[in-house]
Amino acid sequence: MGTFFQTQERESCFQLQLMKEIGYDVVSFGNHEFDFSTHFLLQMLNKVSKEKMPLLTLSNIESDLKNNSDDDFQNLFDKNIINKYVILKRGGLKIGIFGLLGKDAYAVCPDIKPLKFVDNISTAKSIVKILKNVEKVDFVICLSHCGVQKNKKNEWVGEDVELAKKVQGINLIVGGHTHTKLSEPIFVNDIPIVQTGCFGENIGRMELNIKNNKILSSKYQLIKVDDKIQGNLEIQNKIDEQIDKINENILNKLELDYHKVFAVSNFDLICEENNLQNSNLGPFLSDAVYYYINNFSQRKTDVSLIAYGVIRNNISKGNISASDIFKTVGLGSGFDNVPGYPLVQVFVTAKDLKDFYEFILIACEKENIAHCYFTNIDFVVDNSKRKLHKVQKIKIGDLFVDFSGKNEKLYSVSCDLLMLKMISQVKKLSHGFLKPQVRDEKGNIITDFSKVIIDFDNNTDGIQEGKEWIAVVKYLLSFDKENGISAVPNKYQK
Repeated sequence: MGTFFQTQERESCFQLQLMKEIGYDVVSFGNHEFDFSTHFLLQMLNKVSKEKMPLLTLSNIESDLKNNSDDDFQNLFDKNIINKYVILKRGGLKIGIFGLLGKDAYAVCPDIKPLKFVDNISTAKSIVKILKNVEKVDFVICLSHCGVQKNKKNEWVGEDVELAKKVQGINLIVGGHTHTKLSEPIFVNDIPIVQTGCFGENIGRMELNIKNNKILSSKYQLIKVDDKIQGNLEIQNKIDEQIDKINENILNKLELDYHKVFAVSNFDLICEENNLQNSNLGPFLSDAVYYYINNFSQRKTDVSLIAYGVIRNNISKGNISASDIFKTVGLGSGFDNVPGYPLVQVFVTAKDLKDFYEFILIACEKENIAHCYFTNIDFVVDNSKRKLHKVQKIKIGDLFVDFSGKNEKLYSVSCDLLMLKMISQVKKLSHGFLKPQVRDEKGNIITDFSKVIIDFDNNTDGIQEGKEWIAVVKYLLSFDKENGISAVPNKYQK
């Protein structure tokens, strides 16, 4: 996920086949494998024979026995296309490998349902017991999409740390999900945990000296993936052929091209997890959505927002192409053939806005992914107040608004469909203390989110969806030109 290549996967399963050719032995699943729904994933995996893919492992996601709609997923296990664990023989060793999807990863992929999460600790104990006692393996590797992070005491915590503490018999945890770049392993109960960061920026190399099923010594390094590494012509030719298909099937219809430069920035637009408050990219993206809706649809919006969790890449100083923008905000799909989560519009009261932001303040204490960037609204917060009472004032445009509950005026708010699904979970996640409601323009509570997707061309049958990445393209094209190319205004430099 995160590049235009994802748009062709249902028809081609291109990336998994490419991983096989590059040399991957085993891969596991993360939350983004389910971004297009479980049904989409099934279609992709059934497109090619399992011999043309790496071995796939996933141990702690199960079909819901009460729901027949996910029976096809169970069939993938029955056919050994997906495995609870796999066994490789290398260098005289019998190696058992199994994959885990973390609890947090499961929580942020709403379209994985009706598939059910099974506790990763109990699953790991069961799998390790089988690998050691039945399969008689010499070495156990867990491919974990769970993760690690530092707490306020600068200690390593997270699902992988708990896994190493509570499960005996794992020899190595290869982690993901939290995008943590570890320059050296974390050792918990003598179990090394490694993770290379994100976006394929690094390859991790772990060398182990093993005797009598014990690690005597180890050497770990991160290898930067850059142009110092010689490319492979055969692989590159296949990638170029796929780019031609992307242009033909998607971009040319939008008068775009994968490589064509249409804008330039004289500075970096950045959204970094350790400095979210000072991001210039987040506000830029939210402004783009606000501009796009108010100028290219018959809808007008009071407020736009974008979550840090869907911002996948920075926009570097220099030339900008459509592929650069898509890598920044290209997740998901809607109900058309254009990639990206569709933009939606709902109506809320000022009290709803207050409840939503109070939730964000709590959520951000645990997970930066909840951090949001807004356009045309300001929240005045007093952090000395107790939880759920921190928001003191709300300003929409130039006016402060009454959020006491007496103000029944509805304000239009626009975001992507994934964000709307998350907003709908606030009541449940706050255990009923916060109850923001999303409505249509008539004030009716919304239950079918497909009804609030913005139509960007009312004169054409069906709904012509808008996407965040298209919003950014349109916003960039609106700027003043330098040598015939749109230039990002200097106001976004800070």
